[in-house]
Amino acid sequence: MKQPATINTIAEQLNLSTATVSRALRGIKGVNQQTIKRVQQQAKLMGYRPNMLARALKKKSTKVIGVLITTEITNPWFAELVSAIEHALTERGYTIMLGMGNRSHEKIHQCFEIFNSGHIEGLILAPFTIDQHVEDYFEIFRCHLPIVTLTAKDNMISDTIEQDNCSACKEVVKYLYQHGHRRIGYLACPPNANNMSGLTRWRGFQEAMMELDLPVFARDILEGQCFMGHGFKLMDKLIAERPDDLPTAFFCHNDEVALEALAAIQRHGLKVPDDISLVGFDGLPQTEVSNPPLTTMDGHINEVAEMMVETLLDRIKGNHNEIQIKRVTSTLIERGSVARI
Repeated sequence: MKQPATINTIAEQLNLSTATVSRALRGIKGVNQQTIKRVQQQAKLMGYRPNMLARALKKKSTKVIGVLITTEITNPWFAELVSAIEHALTERGYTIMLGMGNRSHEKIHQCFEIFNSGHIEGLILAPFTIDQHVEDYFEIFRCHLPIVTLTAKDNMISDTIEQDNCSACKEVVKYLYQHGHRRIGYLACPPNANNMSGLTRWRGFQEAMMELDLPVFARDILEGQCFMGHGFKLMDKLIAERPDDLPTAFFCHNDEVALEALAAIQRHGLKVPDDISLVGFDGLPQTEVSNPPLTTMDGHINEVAEMMVETLLDRIKGNHNEIQIKRVTSTLIERGSVARI
């Protein structure tokens, strides 16, 4: 196999120093025009391509940002987030290097190892996972590379972008209360799930129910992993087992779960919102075209992406020294999935 042309091989062919060839290829002053022409012709003849990565590393600027998604990229919200981050980086002249952890310690470790090879200038970690393995990798990594996380533990030393999960969930419960609902169920990730959004949204639901003096019935809390298909299975099982003992409304951990719950409700011949009202969280585009359109808490994913990218690039450029913790305020979008009773 033919070896790729390098500055060294061009220099050997022309009997020139590598420094002269390098300056000629970059058009730096101090090399006469005849030599520049000879070098450029030889480079073209040999099929030379500059090693942009090596050049960038020498300047300590690769214009590449790592993005590590610790959960499944099949989750619609994170797929949207990656797209928004990529768009924000491209607008600023940067390229994305994507790593997918898929909730696997081994895959997350592999991603950290690749990112640690020196090819990236900074890392976006989403979501931060409450897991000792991830925390160990994170602590090692942040010592020599800027990192921005999506949500983090209270004691984490890292630039962090947060959604107002707790207060937003409290707003949803109060919205349902204002529409006459007194028995409200929650379709959730387990309270001990290893993600911060699951914990803070559950806390917001509980606090709002307590503030409104509403009972939280264990039988109305449907706990399951927030993976594709779980929302449907949980709601389907609930309706099959006790069709005459249902809450009037459910708040769902995210839009994906809510849309699956909607399908399960309709499968049993029930109607949303006439029989059961539903509210989701995230503001995914799919919620606009469901039947009925889903009322949801819009987490402003584009704003989250912009804020993560801007905060990381500011850190890389040395524009701030203090730890930055920024919060994106969610907005309730009223559509057609909540009844007034």
